[in-house]
Amino acid sequence: MSPDPRPAEPAPLRQQAPLLLEPEAGAPAVIDSGWQPPPLALRRPARTRLGWLAGGLATLLASWAGLAAITFVEDLFQRSPALGWAGVAGFGAGLAMLAVAAAGELRAWRGLARVDRLRRLLAGPDAAMPAMRAAARDWVAAVRPGLPEAEAVLAALDGAETAAALRALLRARVAAPLAQAAGRVGRQAALEGAALVAILPHPALDGVFAGLRGLRVIRQVAALYGLRPGTLASFALARRVVWTAAGTAGMDMLAQTMLDQVMTTVPGVRHLAAAIPGAGVAAVRLYRLAGITASACDPLPPA
Repeated sequence: MSPDPRPAEPAPLRQQAPLLLEPEAGAPAVIDSGWQPPPLALRRPARTRLGWLAGGLATLLASWAGLAAITFVEDLFQRSPALGWAGVAGFGAGLAMLAVAAAGELRAWRGLARVDRLRRLLAGPDAAMPAMRAAARDWVAAVRPGLPEAEAVLAALDGAETAAALRALLRARVAAPLAQAAGRVGRQAALEGAALVAILPHPALDGVFAGLRGLRVIRQVAALYGLRPGTLASFALARRVVWTAAGTAGMDMLAQTMLDQVMTTVPGVRHLAAAIPGAGVAAVRLYRLAGITASACDPLPPA
């Protein structure tokens, strides 16, 4: 049988829509609520001129206050030794109070820095097991008040032979209970936030009171993770939470599933959201804030 002399017909061209970006290798075909890309590697901004300006003004004010106090006490001694010593006692008491407050803020700052140090240590290889085990003990000791099984976890740390086993133990018996406690804080805050929106006399006050309640949520969740942030450290922790939220690109921040979860897990929010405009939004924001704060305070590296 002779071959067919006719040329083969070309394959029909498949029409394809124009592509703006090339598809990423290994990316999921469908982006839904289960899509969880890796955190974004955001670069923290360098110190700005505003920071230098604030530092310079604080230095000038502290210098002026110190020189004014010395001059005032010297003038009191010229008037009367009794008045001079009374002035010294008053200024000494004030300085002692400031020193106690500054020491508390310093401890809070060191606690925030300890989270980063523990995260670096707990992400180490098997060769760094002694340092990882010591870091794990430090973390368990810090969260002991909110962890009923702290003693059992400390005893089980010696049985972890590899870094992966140690991290799995900490995730299952330390991070998971703390995340559940943070979820309870978030649900309580969501209910209170929705009720607060319902009773406020003017919608312009919603943001103010929601911000204050959000700062309290940050402090409550931080306390669960062994941190005791003061006033200044609370704002530093809030900045850390913002960076954590920006670096987490999960679709649950945008999807309807987050709103549905809050409506189903927090009793009363569904009725308040249906009756009061804005109550559901406030509840979702506070609930999500508790989860992001827990991620920012958790020293365990991402799984």
